[in-house]
Amino acid sequence: MKKIQISKSVILEPVMTNMYCYKDTEGHGTSFAGYQDKDIKGRKCDSPCRNSDASPQGPHCKVAGMDSPCGIPQCVWDVECSGGDGTGYRGLVNSVTADGETIVCQAWDRDSPHVHFYHPSQYNTATFGIGHHNYCRNPDPRSTLTPWCYTSSFWVRSAPCSVSTCDASFPYFKF
Repeated sequence: MKKIQISKSVILEPVMTNMYCYKDTEGHGTSFAGYQDKDIKGRKCDSPCRNSDASPQGPHCKVAGMDSPCGIPQCVWDVECSGGDGTGYRGLVNSVTADGETIVCQAWDRDSPHVHFYHPSQYNTATFGIGHHNYCRNPDPRSTLTPWCYTSSFWVRSAPCSVSTCDASFPYFKF
């Protein structure tokens, strides 16, 4: 069998969100759909590890009729940094810097001061994280590969956000 050498400079974006970890900025893991069947103490769950009630404890299951946390870690990639084309970013950055001035982002569900068509919808929320908030997102990966936002300034329509790029210095999980 031939060994393949991969350069250490190659960073492969982990495709594990909502399977092996959850993004705490999205309802404490309400989208988590992993296959874990034991709670944090190693006991067999009577129900899948989920968080349909948006409990702050994150994904949990029933053990002997009681809620028990599953110990699912929080995702770091695409929350504390942006990986890939930026479409998966769900962090809380909500301002940009333009000409040395910090400008707050316009909420995605508003058309003032800038009219746009990236409003919250089932598709935009699930795919790009667009919601009733003003956090940086990337609903247009064909044009840019980083999170951005429309600004609250009449003079600056949109701008890229200062979000770190995920690299080997960021862990995948946070417990």
